[in-house]
Amino acid sequence: MRHGSIVNVSSTAGITGDADIVACTATKWAVRGLARSLANEVPLPAASGSTASSRA
Repeated sequence: MRHGSIVNVSSTAGITGDADIVACTATKWAVRGLARSLANEVPLPAASGSTASSRA
């Protein structure tokens, strides 16, 4: 069985919601949402050593 890590890189703009960078904030938030959904949807058993996460 193959295993590995999925790490999506975002920025704090996806967390804070800064003004004047609406498009940037929206796409960074989408990256974080993708990582959360992937972690919940794809079966990644802890025993396999696979992980999915997002870092800002």
